[in-house]
Amino acid sequence: MRPDRLRGSELLAASFGSRPTVSSEGYGWRDLSVCSWRVNVDRFDLIDLPDMLVSLHTEGPVYRRSGGGWGPDRSMPGQVTVMPPGSSATFRRGGILGVTTVDLPRERLESLLGARDAKNWLASLRMRLGFVDPLISSMVSALAEELRSPSERGSLYADSLADSLTLHLFRLNGHTRDLTPTHGELAGGALQRVRDRIEADLGKELSLRALADEARLSRYHFSRAFRAATGLPPHRYLTERRLERAKVLLRATEMPIIEIALDVGFSSQAHLTDCFHRFIGVTPGEFRRRR
Repeated sequence: MRPDRLRGSELLAASFGSRPTVSSEGYGWRDLSVCSWRVNVDRFDLIDLPDMLVSLHTEGPVYRRSGGGWGPDRSMPGQVTVMPPGSSATFRRGGILGVTTVDLPRERLESLLGARDAKNWLASLRMRLGFVDPLISSMVSALAEELRSPSERGSLYADSLADSLTLHLFRLNGHTRDLTPTHGELAGGALQRVRDRIEADLGKELSLRALADEARLSRYHFSRAFRAATGLPPHRYLTERRLERAKVLLRATEMPIIEIALDVGFSSQAHLTDCFHRFIGVTPGEFRRRR
């Protein structure tokens, strides 16, 4: 994509004349933009979207211009809209509009699905406005929640959600066969490289792409192969390793819990405490007192 061409989220900001209330900008999420908006807008245009845009409508009805007037096409709160690259539409909303948008660049789709599968899929897609899909709604809501309360450093969890969303959309459009096979299993050497990378970078930003690159697999095939080899999805494995490192530090040091949280890759003491209690059954403070 040309560097001077606006992304979908940037086009929305220009159309709304407003910035999002929450945005993934600055989070280090690569090839992924998630924004929550609450704007007072009467009419807005989206012209020639560069990326796939998935929206979850949260407040106020919105209508799409059809032909010479405002037809029955509309989206209501709780419904989702999918706009493939190249889509253009004019919308009307008299009053407050609430929406969460997920911007999925073509580069992300190609790196997940493979260039051929992504190209064929996008060529067959048409805009869908205002339909109900509980799975899409839950994944977009989870991405929005990760914006409000980040659970980790890096994008591994957000990557997993975005890839699951993409694969669901891929199959929703009738692509029921498996994706074009590449290498398949995660061989012992590759698995060890991935594990070593996770251990070395527990406290740093980790993305699904970085781990897939270690294994020399696409993100799609890496996620499946990693789960087959370990019994866990990558983001869950990473969380467990971070908790194990936290347990070691709680036992062996007097480091403040907030420093331990940041040292092992959690975004805050609160998120370490939440995960620790959920997986270990006690808070970090209680665990330390029992040593």
